[in-house]
Amino acid sequence: LYQCDWSSDVCSSDLEEGNYDGGASFTIDAVTAGKARLLVCLDDNDGGLEEIRRRYALEVEAADEAIGEVLRRVKSRGNWDQTLVIVTSDHGEALGRFGHVGHVEALYDRYVHVPLIVKPPRSWAWKPGRVRDDLVALSDLMPSVTGKLGMLSAAGLTGRNVFDRSRRRGERILLETHAPQSRRTRFALRDERSKLIWTPEDDAW
Repeated sequence: LYQCDWSSDVCSSDLEEGNYDGGASFTIDAVTAGKARLLVCLDDNDGGLEEIRRRYALEVEAADEAIGEVLRRVKSRGNWDQTLVIVTSDHGEALGRFGHVGHVEALYDRYVHVPLIVKPPRSWAWKPGRVRDDLVALSDLMPSVTGKLGMLSAAGLTGRNVFDRSRRRGERILLETHAPQSRRTRFALRDERSKLIWTPEDDAW
């Protein structure tokens, strides 16, 4: 039995136990504000968890091919040396770890540690293949790009310029996941050595 994310477009009044999403059976686990949490089960004939992992791998392969096509077109037009490319993701996936499938239930590294790959324009004169171990939040990306390009950032941005070499170690980032998408709201504070996770409902650390 695998837990899916809260459905934002399926009303509980419209659901009856049966088939959902390509034939997988489901039951309604809970309802909040008219939205239903679905527990989806792929039976043994579907391959269960291995089938979920297989499908996820296919999605990764499709995304990789799509990114490759974009990069090939940039190169074919002669714009590669002038182009800034950033590849990242908004979250990871449990894929059976910690007892469920999804990405909203916890703040472990499997959920929140994602790639960040930057291909700078040639004019930046960066050393190829350079690896940095800074802590970076997705909210840092826009102020980083606008700062590096000398553009004005939008008002109210909370991120920092990660391309600024003057950044100091010891900085922290805030992580969070919220009900009803997650069963419980959780917050985490992360530095370069450790992570502290707090569940307000239980006042548990």
